[in-house]
Amino acid sequence: MEITEYNIQEAIQALRQCAAEHESEHVCTGAVVTKDICHDVAIYLENNARQAKKLKRISLELKKEEVLEYLIENCSKLLYFAATQLRNFNGKTPTEISMSSNAIRLEKQSAEVLFALELSITLLHPNYPETFKRIQKLRNERLDYFMHVLNMNTNME
Repeated sequence: MEITEYNIQEAIQALRQCAAEHESEHVCTGAVVTKDICHDVAIYLENNARQAKKLKRISLELKKEEVLEYLIENCSKLLYFAATQLRNFNGKTPTEISMSSNAIRLEKQSAEVLFALELSITLLHPNYPETFKRIQKLRNERLDYFMHVLNMNTNME
């Protein structure tokens, strides 16, 4: 069963049922207990579904222009922190910002940009699941491209 936006609740219910069916068993697949993995994956999927609903609710309250302004603002901040970190790496830091404190700022700003991107996708594209799939496919193509360019083994199994 391929899990999609349209059948995620069915998949969660099936996983919960699987966990219940294996509750009394102490069968272990390697380091994984069947009931635990079913339970944990159900929770993971529920959290993802909950986050998608939150994004949708937020996007209904905001104007497209506001979301794009938010994205632009946060991307520009990310560029600033990335440039600062690059200067830190090259030993050319004109400010007193240490590499470790800037790394924290860079991490937090990356999270802001990821959120802004998700929010803008949710707002600008009514069929978010399909848009997200296309973006994930493009992202995976970039990942494979870099693996190839860096002459890395792409068979990670």
